[in-house]
Amino acid sequence: MFGFIFYLIIICVVVYNVFYRKCPPNSALVLIDKTNPSQKILLKIITEGGAFVNPINQDFKILSFKQVKVHANLRNILTKSPHRININSTFIIAVSKKPAFMQNAALEIMDLEQYMLLNKAKEIITNRLKLVCATFTNEEILNDPNFLNCLEMDISSELKKIGMEVFNININDLTDNSDENKTQTQQTKKDKKKVQNPQKQSFEQEFNEIAKNEIEKIETEKQEINNAYNSIFSSESFD
Repeated sequence: MFGFIFYLIIICVVVYNVFYRKCPPNSALVLIDKTNPSQKILLKIITEGGAFVNPINQDFKILSFKQVKVHANLRNILTKSPHRININSTFIIAVSKKPAFMQNAALEIMDLEQYMLLNKAKEIITNRLKLVCATFTNEEILNDPNFLNCLEMDISSELKKIGMEVFNININDLTDNSDENKTQTQQTKKDKKKVQNPQKQSFEQEFNEIAKNEIEKIETEKQEINNAYNSIFSSESFD
């Protein structure tokens, strides 16, 4: 009897270690039905404790809630003002812990590598950032707190489609690039002028050289004509 109980305990321990999967901290355990490989079917999402996984018809994935940073450094962004802006910003994002959004994340991004997830999130953020900036003037973007609120709401609505949400937005640097463009335009004009001046000087030198040669040629011909006249005159006098 004692031996039977001992073996039963060993079997239970082995089954527990093989088939029981515990949810890691700050993560979710996602159970997937693998009987239909062509379609991802979610069975359960567990955020606490664990679950037994049947290896015959079930699989599991870990969905992390770890926060990540996404940097968006954009230049020459269109606004409602005549001038454009340069904006350098940082967004803190993570998978949402709300059940409906967790399901979106399990379906959309759970199988993505970290770099692919960051690229996907950055693409969404930069596109929405451009659209929101286009609805504000430069002064409103620089001074109106409503700009950040609108930006957060707009980006959050798009990120929730892939099960993520925004936790913090930090505008590191925001400048009006009109002065920069003006400086670049002035520098371009100077560069063009520098390019044109050598050509002008080269043309003038070539023209002066040709004129000098023609004058010398004319002077030589005049001298030869005078010499010829003087020779003829001297011969006639001698006769």
